[in-house]
Amino acid sequence: MDPADHRLSDAEVLRGLVAVLAAVCPNDDVARVDVLGALEQVKCAAAGAQARITAAFSDSQRAAQSRAGVSARDLGTGVGAQIGLARRESPFRGRQHLGLALALRELPHTMAALSAGQVSEWRATVVARETGCLSRADRGQVDAELAARPGGLAGLGDRGVEVESRRIAYRLDPYAFTRRTAQAEAERRVSIRPAPDTMALVTGLLPVTQGVAVHAALTRHAPPCARPVTPARGTRSWPTPSSNASPGRAPPRASRSRSTW
Repeated sequence: MDPADHRLSDAEVLRGLVAVLAAVCPNDDVARVDVLGALEQVKCAAAGAQARITAAFSDSQRAAQSRAGVSARDLGTGVGAQIGLARRESPFRGRQHLGLALALRELPHTMAALSAGQVSEWRATVVARETGCLSRADRGQVDAELAARPGGLAGLGDRGVEVESRRIAYRLDPYAFTRRTAQAEAERRVSIRPAPDTMALVTGLLPVTQGVAVHAALTRHAPPCARPVTPARGTRSWPTPSSNASPGRAPPRASRSRSTW
């Protein structure tokens, strides 16, 4: 039998890596910090590999559908759902992963940094999101300028990547950036979804001025309606900083919370 027949597949090699990671156990804090950094690099590089494989899978599926006579309008149907299934996520999340993978093809420097484990999947997503309104040429220009910065993308935090991407995008095509803002305002909405313990989460995607006004109104009207919360029977009440106060001494007055925009 040919020895090549016993060669492990890529998936088998990666599953073996899972066992290696499960056994990682540094003995001191210096090693722990070093391993944490290495694991973060591995995690980011894995996201880069997933993006490359996702894009290749999409190409293969679309080609197979085309050969099967699927209309051009319907090419790619079901690909996002299959990606979500492979990643143990919903079809919606699968389509998001597919969109990012295809966008990164037009952002080669960002893709290279992700594949090298230098930036996270989220930072790559931010670059793709902030350049989505631009032409392909302008997206490539933003990508190149971000990579040319001292330290490249790795030298920027999440917020820095967002701000710098927007700054360059606006300089290259202010009209496209303005159209994007107008479209975002047209897509404002309020949604509700269930939460544990018969509660609900109400979320509003609003222009910032309307969002601030809603928050101010809720902040003004909510306190009179609020009632003290008492722990349910059988639940444990965890100590708070004020619980260490001396007997007979009033606890410190809580400061009014503020939201940042």
